[in-house]
Amino acid sequence: LTIVPVSDASFEEAMRQADVAMYEAKRRGGDEVVLYSAVSDVNRPATLVLSGELRAAIENDELWVAYQPIVEVASGLCLGLEALARWDHPQRGSIPPDEFIPLAERSGLIRPLGLWVLERALADLGHWRTAGNPAGLSVNVSMRQLGDGSFVDTLLTSLGNRGLPPSALTVEITESALVREASRVIGELATLRAAVVPVSSDASATGSTAPAYPPHLPLTARQIARSPSAHALPRRPPGPP
Repeated sequence: LTIVPVSDASFEEAMRQADVAMYEAKRRGGDEVVLYSAVSDVNRPATLVLSGELRAAIENDELWVAYQPIVEVASGLCLGLEALARWDHPQRGSIPPDEFIPLAERSGLIRPLGLWVLERALADLGHWRTAGNPAGLSVNVSMRQLGDGSFVDTLLTSLGNRGLPPSALTVEITESALVREASRVIGELATLRAAVVPVSSDASATGSTAPAYPPHLPLTARQIARSPSAHALPRRPPGPP
């Protein structure tokens, strides 16, 4: 079901917006009510401009990575860090991830963006390990990245080039996407598991406590919810976490 909000748009523009919402509903699996959103409208002039600026930011190394601690509640120990992409636009200021990540997904930039985050995060992890800190790292990976046929090899090569064990990195996948496309990437998930790379599903967007995906998927862990008070650490900490 697609819904276009009432506005002063012409009939032709309302129909165009309905098409955008319809394709977004299909992309999500067709089981949701989807409102038209400018973020989903990749052909909107302002969105096209922002997409071009995001492409340039990736190519010119203008993004940065923040790190959110993963803390064991009982002991208070930091078990690892989650790498989070951040974008400070020179004119627009800080652009929220929930704006530029969906834009990257829909404009085809999620693969270069994901690779950029992975390389920066692994470089930092290598520095921390060299300094004697054994903390692990979690990186969000989109289903488009995981299913492109080369991601797993790229990931394992990047780990090997830095002398990092596969177990040092956890690949985190959004559970809603995993439910829709599990059959398409089950081979890649099995390869990661065989290589001892932990794979986690993130259910925090839905808050569900029961897995919605088939139980036979080769997953290592499941993130049920984010703490609303959790804050990411600043960009590129100078020392070990």
